[in-house]
Amino acid sequence: MKNVWPGSRCQISWSCAGIFVGGWSLFLIGIASPGILYWDEVNYIPAAQAFLMGIIENREHPPLAKELISLGLLIFGDTPLGWRFMVSMFGALALLGVYLWGLELFRQPRPALWAVMFTVVNQMLYVESRTANIDTFMLTFMLGALAAFTASWRAPTPAICRMQLLLAGAGFGLSTACKWIGVVPWLICIGIVVIVKQFQVWQVNFENRRELDWYNASLWSGVRIIDWLVALVAIPFVLYYLAFLPTYGLIPFREFLHMHASAFTTMAYSHQAPVLLSSWTTWAFVRHPNYFAFSPWFTDRRGNETASVVVFLGNPLVLLLGLPAIGLCLHGWIVHRRLDAMLIAILYLGLYFCWSLIPRMSTMFTYYFPAAMMLGVALAYAFTQTSLARRSWLVNSVFLACLFMFIIFLPITSAAVAVTPWQYEHLMWLDDWKWPRPGF
Repeated sequence: MKNVWPGSRCQISWSCAGIFVGGWSLFLIGIASPGILYWDEVNYIPAAQAFLMGIIENREHPPLAKELISLGLLIFGDTPLGWRFMVSMFGALALLGVYLWGLELFRQPRPALWAVMFTVVNQMLYVESRTANIDTFMLTFMLGALAAFTASWRAPTPAICRMQLLLAGAGFGLSTACKWIGVVPWLICIGIVVIVKQFQVWQVNFENRRELDWYNASLWSGVRIIDWLVALVAIPFVLYYLAFLPTYGLIPFREFLHMHASAFTTMAYSHQAPVLLSSWTTWAFVRHPNYFAFSPWFTDRRGNETASVVVFLGNPLVLLLGLPAIGLCLHGWIVHRRLDAMLIAILYLGLYFCWSLIPRMSTMFTYYFPAAMMLGVALAYAFTQTSLARRSWLVNSVFLACLFMFIIFLPITSAAVAVTPWQYEHLMWLDDWKWPRPGF
């Protein structure tokens, strides 16, 4: 594979800085609104506060994300900024992760920047990065792991390849230590390695070998079985276990397993209010969003009736256009054997369809978040790596349309922007989107 074009290192460094600073600034604007705990903050902020006092609460999820949230409480105290400071920073780091992964996928800065821009206007990361949930932490480590794992395909030496795989394993372990869904991309990457190695045992060779092929007979040469076991098994498990030490201390292995079995049972059979629930079969079509906050209607200084609303809806244009983009990725993988198309497609499908197998009685639209984060990268692939790239006006037009929708949806995705009854009625396009009992 070709390296990133010469002379671009300085530009990429400035791009990384700009993405992080710009993303963090966007997420911080008005982050103190609402000034009360909402959605899952009512679970995770008390757990972070308890952690600082040496008390264990909220055992349903691994502790790393809650430990990171507690750092914001240490810096800014028990305030809205303290609650959400760390998640906003990790949201900006997630955008940086999208860029770095895009660089490894496409080997050019421009498509990687498009991936970041479509991820921003997706609106899901915007909402999650302004709410003290654990999903953004999981996503950030996952993207870092994917960037390192993808880089191993083009490693110039076995030593560098082993280092990249170690970084990937560390990312997968830390991602899973934030939320268990992080195990899905980890297992997907292990599955890819097993398939590649089996092809090599069978001495499979693609005809007319191409630079963009996802497989070749010399891939990962020099990486021994012990290296794989350390990178993708030992390192993730060790870091996952270490993440428990600040909260739980040293835990005997038997107790560690029992604790996980208990947490699994609790989550598998937990129940939520029916109004919050939706089936995974509807998520891709934006049928049943989740309301994070909906204050009672009140009269502002100008005499207008308003409310503070945060809807986890996503940008419908990004989410719906992302589906044919995933189709183009599947085509690029199957027909053209492209590495970038293969990784994007298989990760989206794995993160989405895993919910058809996960034994959980209560599911909701927020669980679509990790899969939906693949759509920005898929759109970047569709508009820059396929025949659509010949129509340069197309990607600009689609992005501007998505940006326009991002802006007009701000009154229902940012509590810093109050919504009027008229706005709410006209932004809730479908009856299924409307909250059946405003003012909860």
